[in-house]
Amino acid sequence: MSDVADIVRIAARKLVKADGATFVLLEGDQVYYADEDAIGPLWKGQRFDKNGCISGLAILSKEQVVIEDIFADDRVPHEYYRPTFVKSMAMTPVRKADPVAAIGTYWQKTYHPTRQECVILQILADSASLAIETVTVLETLEARVQERTKELEDSRDRAIELSQIKSTFVSNVSHDLRTPLSGLVSVAELLSDTPLDGEQKQLMEILQSSAASLLQLLNDVLDLTKIEAGRIDLESIPVNLMYIVQDVSRTMSVSAFAKHLALKVNLDYRLPELVLSDSLRLRQILANLIGNAIKFTDFGDVIIGADLVSEIDNKVIIKFSVIDTGIGMSNEQMGNLFVPFVQTDRSISRRFGGTGLGLAITKQLVELMKGTITVSSEVAYGSTFEVTMPFEKVAAVALKAVKEEKASTQSIEGVKVLLAEDNIAMQRLTLTQLQRLGAETIIASNGKEALDALRKQNFDIVVMDCNMPVMNGFDASKQIRQDEEGTGKHIPIVALTAAAMTSDVQRCFDSGMDAHVPKPISMPKLQSTIYNLVNNPNPKPQAPTS
Repeated sequence: MSDVADIVRIAARKLVKADGATFVLLEGDQVYYADEDAIGPLWKGQRFDKNGCISGLAILSKEQVVIEDIFADDRVPHEYYRPTFVKSMAMTPVRKADPVAAIGTYWQKTYHPTRQECVILQILADSASLAIETVTVLETLEARVQERTKELEDSRDRAIELSQIKSTFVSNVSHDLRTPLSGLVSVAELLSDTPLDGEQKQLMEILQSSAASLLQLLNDVLDLTKIEAGRIDLESIPVNLMYIVQDVSRTMSVSAFAKHLALKVNLDYRLPELVLSDSLRLRQILANLIGNAIKFTDFGDVIIGADLVSEIDNKVIIKFSVIDTGIGMSNEQMGNLFVPFVQTDRSISRRFGGTGLGLAITKQLVELMKGTITVSSEVAYGSTFEVTMPFEKVAAVALKAVKEEKASTQSIEGVKVLLAEDNIAMQRLTLTQLQRLGAETIIASNGKEALDALRKQNFDIVVMDCNMPVMNGFDASKQIRQDEEGTGKHIPIVALTAAAMTSDVQRCFDSGMDAHVPKPISMPKLQSTIYNLVNNPNPKPQAPTS
């Protein structure tokens, strides 16, 4: 919680060029000024009655409070402000639906923040709320899993029950967190396209990066749950190993450059051009290992290698290696290296952050792909991770036929989209995204309205939320397919939902939908999905790629 407070108070002050900022927590009938960053002392460490101060007013009213002249406003307890520099202020509630805190920003001269600055402060408050909730949920999840595992360790039937409960819990948590996170990511993406000065643009990039980190954390928890439940399906498509290693390394080079580290890539010239593998999961394995190496290395270099170990007929064994000159590990620390939610040392966790999920997921993915992972390390001298995997070579084909990444520049200008979404905020955000992509969009608030619209006019594609009142997206999709029977028509339907478990995706396809795009919504992903479906007369179900 203290880390959240540190980031929020500093970001709040810089985002709106305030002279001071506070982070205020709700504690029963009182508010507690937990932290501050200001040109002069304010109220850090003090508690006040929530009914007698502006932070309490913002929390109780669930609305942002802006006061241009505090001494001309009777709501302000003037005796607490006279010893300070404060002349103007804005107080923003954290988690507007049910506030748990507030962010205060203050100016020593009369000032009224602009509408854009008020919006930015609320986005920051929403981000802080999401961070608090994510930490709480993960701690609760870990505690529940440990408690239930201990109770059921001697009972196989009850252990199966635990796995089902945990999967449902993680799925529900993922859905509940993805919905507000989707709004945060989309608003930040849209706001970044508006005029911002240099510092605001930099802070907005930090906000987008933080949201991406939260999304990755959710994906990690989901991946771990899917692996443990045996619900991850691996692809087997032609991939270019050299390209994948180089592309992942190029992506990670930004982090290495920021720490002034040398990132080197050594590739065996004997590597086959094409092999069958799961490109997404292979990239995930390499990115986790390279990311860890960069995180725990303060100087020196990180070396990525790929070598041919053996080749018999069309079968090959490839060894990937990631070597760093970082802090290294003891034998005792390496013993817990691949245990979920466990980091090798508490001090390391505080210094470098993380949840302890990355390597646990990496090991299980490697084993799913019939490979092995080993590690050797020496304290203060660095670590070496090696992943050895079997692959099957593909008959020689032109490399141009292998599409490692689909271009996201396909135009959907003029495509007629029916958007079925009941959430007002998501309606506005998704509509704005589609309009920026050039699509002509009509909105329906539930499945029944979507059916009525389809029966009255023609559309090129339907973007359908799954959980809606009156008629949900699953039932609406089934009815659409029934209406099409005998007509030769097939309108593409894209499932747009915060549910991202394998069973959720399969339910979409079983209902007649053609593709699944999880929330938060990526504009390039939404664009490419619509383009591919509209331009493919016989679409096959498309599962999400991330």
